[in-house]
Amino acid sequence: MYLVDMGLASKAYYANNRLSFLNFIQRTLDDDCVFAFDCKHDDNLRVSLYPSYKANRKVDDAKLDYLRQLWRSLNHAGYTTVYNKHYEADDCLYSLSLIHPGSTIVTGDKDMLSLVGSVNVLYIGNKYADITLYSDPKEVDKKYGFLPSDVAHIKALAGEATDNIPGVHGIGPVGAKQLIAQFGTIHELYKVLDNTPNYIPSKYQYPLVVGRQNAFVSYELASFYKCDVPTQVSKGNIAQAKKIFHDYHK
Repeated sequence: MYLVDMGLASKAYYANNRLSFLNFIQRTLDDDCVFAFDCKHDDNLRVSLYPSYKANRKVDDAKLDYLRQLWRSLNHAGYTTVYNKHYEADDCLYSLSLIHPGSTIVTGDKDMLSLVGSVNVLYIGNKYADITLYSDPKEVDKKYGFLPSDVAHIKALAGEATDNIPGVHGIGPVGAKQLIAQFGTIHELYKVLDNTPNYIPSKYQYPLVVGRQNAFVSYELASFYKCDVPTQVSKGNIAQAKKIFHDYHK
């Protein structure tokens, strides 16, 4: 089974080729797919943790309309589509993978690589042309220089501008990778900071002290959450979905 991140559809929208997402599904996958959508962030758990989360993103009404059209087309073609207004598509994909072991997550979001090892991840880049299947954590480490289990901990320190995750001011991606490679987790890192701070490079000690709260909030923002998703899913027909979508644009 393929668990598809609908963030992939944005590639088609921004390339001004709205059928290319459905063409990719038809060309690369089969009809045994579930599609996970994001909702507006008003009631999002992460916004309640950090009100500025994704506040830097502008609402694109045309893109939302495009995603609604895809949602209707996929539903009418028999597919299971999933969303949860309190969580994100990533959380839905994570939760579905727990129910359907052996499934493959299909995504263009590197954050999902943090699940490699417990699930296969088919990573899609470069307008659907660059397709890589990751099934072993060592493959992620070789390609990107971090293990899947490190992702949320690195973000806790380095932050992420696209999602407005603050991280720790004064620690960038390189420093975050070095610290997590040495100490394993932010929890262990702060335990060392509290008890034997001299084990931590001096240039990071003060940023870690003043950035403690942001580090742990950022870790929560970057982590996946289990949420309610359907336990029973249905196969659809991608050719039918394409026809329905095409009819919208006649």
